[in-house]
Amino acid sequence: MYVIKIASKEANGVEFSTLSGGNQTNNVLIDLGFTIVLKGTNQVIGKDHSDSKRKLFLKKWASIRKEFVKFQERSMVSDM
Repeated sequence: MYVIKIASKEANGVEFSTLSGGNQTNNVLIDLGFTIVLKGTNQVIGKDHSDSKRKLFLKKWASIRKEFVKFQERSMVSDM
C-alpha cells in the first residue's frame, strides 16, 4: 500500500489516502489494468479475492460445524 501512495504522489502529485489495502487497493489496481498476484507465487487473483476466500471458508466451516453438532447429538443418545 505504501508503494502505491508514493508512486501516485510521484506520478501525479496526489497521494492515495483513502485506500486501506487488500481488496480495496487490489480492485483499484485491477481496474487500472494491473495484474495482481498472490505474494510469493505466480497465481493471478481477481477482484474481491479475499472476500471470495472468506465466503468459501465460512461455507466450509458451517459444514464442519453441522457435522460436529450431529456427532454430539449421536454421542448424547448413546450415553443414555
